[in-house]
Amino acid sequence: MAQILPLIGMSGGAVSTLSTIASIAAPVLGIAGAVQGNREAKAQEAEFARQSKEERLMASIGAERERRANRQRASAQRTGMIEGGAYSGTAEGVLEQNAVAQELDALTVEYGGEQRGRSAEFQAQQAGRSASPLNVFSAAITGFNQMDPLNIGN
Repeated sequence: MAQILPLIGMSGGAVSTLSTIASIAAPVLGIAGAVQGNREAKAQEAEFARQSKEERLMASIGAERERRANRQRASAQRTGMIEGGAYSGTAEGVLEQNAVAQELDALTVEYGGEQRGRSAEFQAQQAGRSASPLNVFSAAITGFNQMDPLNIGN
């Protein structure tokens, strides 16, 4: 190897310097990767938190639309029954049963949105847990443990 070094224009000291740089760069690059990983996990956490809020809001809006449409249908049915002369206690009971079933539909819309919101919230928590400062510390310890202190400066 000593015979090849002059051919490529490198002295033994230059190779030693490169070796030292490489030994020190490995832990630094590991730390930089862990820091970047934490940034990405935090961004993912924020996105899932946003998604959780959006799911709940959209479900609430959807349920309110459903309720509004249900009220309009009930009003049209009631009007039709009155105009047709078929409005009675039995007809009122049918309308009430329909209203209960329709409210259950609206609650199902809300429940589905709440479930999707909880799922996104859970994913946000998982992403937040993966963005730990311990990742950076662990990368540093691992990198420095793999360094060969006898190789530095030789």
